[in-house]
Amino acid sequence: MEVFLVFVLIGLGLAFIPAKIAENKGREFFPWYFYGFFLFLIALIHSFLLKPYPGSPTAMKLAGTWAGDEGVSPVKTLSIDFTADGVISGTPYRTEPDGVVALISGKAIKFKSLEDLELMLSVSTGQGPRQ
Repeated sequence: MEVFLVFVLIGLGLAFIPAKIAENKGREFFPWYFYGFFLFLIALIHSFLLKPYPGSPTAMKLAGTWAGDEGVSPVKTLSIDFTADGVISGTPYRTEPDGVVALISGKAIKFKSLEDLELMLSVSTGQGPRQ
């Protein structure tokens, strides 16, 4: 009886792993907790293979990682007027001592350089990078 109780307690603890992974990908916690309790190994593999729902913490983290690799970092939503130094492909930008801030979809996005901004805009419009 004691061995059974130990296995149940371990199962209750391990079930948090796939449930938390699935929750971070935008799924409900408790169905995944029960799934992880009864079929831990299958639920764990399944939770790793899930694609994150848009807006979930994992999706936002992946988007931030991808953007960070390209020299882009989200700054904040602007609540004040944006005074632009120029416009590239219809996107206003402002140069700052440590980079360039562009106003894209109502958000200020900071780039390491003007070239990074031009590259992102050319890729997003399908024109490819300038040579």
